[in-house]
Amino acid sequence: MRNTAFSLWKNKGLKEVLANGEGFIFFIFESPNCGREVLEGGPWYIGGFHLILKQWTRMMRLTKDKIQKVPVWVKFFNVPMEYWDSDGLSRIASGVGVPLFTDHLTVKGTRVAFARVCVEVDASAKQPPSFPVKCGEKQVIVKVEYQGLPSKCEHCLVFGHDTTKCVTTQVAKLVNLQKDTENNPNPGWSTVQAKEKRKMGDPDPREEELEGNLARITEDEGVPTPMEVNNSQIQ
Repeated sequence: MRNTAFSLWKNKGLKEVLANGEGFIFFIFESPNCGREVLEGGPWYIGGFHLILKQWTRMMRLTKDKIQKVPVWVKFFNVPMEYWDSDGLSRIASGVGVPLFTDHLTVKGTRVAFARVCVEVDASAKQPPSFPVKCGEKQVIVKVEYQGLPSKCEHCLVFGHDTTKCVTTQVAKLVNLQKDTENNPNPGWSTVQAKEKRKMGDPDPREEELEGNLARITEDEGVPTPMEVNNSQIQ
């Protein structure tokens, strides 16, 4: 971080880089004007990560606030030539957020393959991959490419973490699962009655019931017993 910061801002008056144990980094400049120039010249990226810079004030409370708006560089492709001025590009960039400023190649018009504008995007709004623009009686589709857009949580509507890794979302799922379990404690299950224990040698009540049923059938239907069959054969 220190080496990268000096490579970026040494010519802008950076003197020292300090850090505390809570993840906050302090950039010390030669003068307030130098620091203000860096703040207004962003957004800045170090190691692929977007830096959220704030000017230090006395008794400043160091807290990691919820990030709802971030400035990002946005490329706009297929921009009609009629929109290649400050007013037209501002209208184009307004399709995804609040336009802040454009890069020098876009301002000079030396690169017309795409327009590159720094735009402040809101986490509560959608970041469309494209949108239509009217050019006379025709309609042109402008394609959008976001550079360094941080991960966004659709549940919390903030930048900084993904929806799949949102702690609030995971807690809500557990609460809903618990409610479903309380409302339907035994879904798809049936109660099985436990068997009663009996001592060895005691008659099995199921066998006694079966023998009783056989005896009733014999008496009701007149089925001859084995002794009666033998007697009829002897006669």
